[in-house]
Amino acid sequence: MGEGKVFYKGKRIKAIEAFKKTGLSPVNLGPKDGLAIVGTNAMAIGFSVLVLQKINNIIKLADLVYALSLEGFKGNTSPLHEKVNAERPYDGQLISTKRVRSFLSNSYLWKSSIDSLQDPLSYRSACHVHGAVLDSLKFAKHQLKIQLNSSEDNPCVLPEEDDIIHSGNFEPLAWVLPLEMLLIGLSHLSRISCSRTIKLSTPAFTKLSRFLTPSEGQTIAYGTIQKTFTSLDTEIRHLSNPCSVDYQSISGNIEDHSTNAPYIIEKMNKVIDNLYYILAMEAMHAAQAIDLRNVVNKIGITTCKFYHLIRNEIPFLEKDRVLTTDIKKAYNVVKSKQLLEIINPN
Repeated sequence: MGEGKVFYKGKRIKAIEAFKKTGLSPVNLGPKDGLAIVGTNAMAIGFSVLVLQKINNIIKLADLVYALSLEGFKGNTSPLHEKVNAERPYDGQLISTKRVRSFLSNSYLWKSSIDSLQDPLSYRSACHVHGAVLDSLKFAKHQLKIQLNSSEDNPCVLPEEDDIIHSGNFEPLAWVLPLEMLLIGLSHLSRISCSRTIKLSTPAFTKLSRFLTPSEGQTIAYGTIQKTFTSLDTEIRHLSNPCSVDYQSISGNIEDHSTNAPYIIEKMNKVIDNLYYILAMEAMHAAQAIDLRNVVNKIGITTCKFYHLIRNEIPFLEKDRVLTTDIKKAYNVVKSKQLLEIINPN
């Protein structure tokens, strides 16, 4: 449009001047174009679609981390049984358990003796929790698909009726509420990961050394790292609080309803980033536990690929070292293209 200012070759100049320098012509707006630019939910809708794809990937990652963690824990695979889950056939639960069974293909867990009849809920019910988030994601996708293929015009032009009618079709609550539901779900995903990680460091559950140390009394290992992932989880819990109801009546008391959609998406992106760190630290613990059990050659086909991605970057924790670097490397691994190819083989 040639309005405002832009950066051109490192300098901030008037947009119209930059147009002249580059030979561009300002856009000539047609009927309702101005309203479409400044008065729609397009930005929030677009970013919502992008954030839903991130959530889709992080649920798959959570399933893979859980599978590796279950091998480090030497957990009971009974809750993954196909027929057991068919007795309560929530779509997300069935998808998650099927995926974890696939990740654990050829794992020693299917053949090992059971040490515990019933594991802690963070292990026993992981796929049920992940599946609930998947179901929330499915609902959010459904609502956004309707929005993307609809008109939120006000006034609404009905050419077939030769009429223009004022409307409230711009109201975003129908697709914003599912986003807030997803935020709560991601908080559960975070908390259950933290619980599994703490259990991996607890001898009463694993029969391994405390904090997965290779040398008790000489190496602290993963004792202090618990403060890091639990602090990130606390932040996620705070960010999961609904904010769509926090608005004021503005514009002369005409605009007396709002949802804060852009802020909700901003929170979701922060939660997702925290989750990558939390799941990365769980994966670090899982790899350490697998090494202490000496079962590297017995783990699942897919979890083995994941394990080696971790070990290519982070060596076995033999002696105490600054874990900041390890955490960042693990974070990069769980966000890497190589891992995406593992969790999205097709």
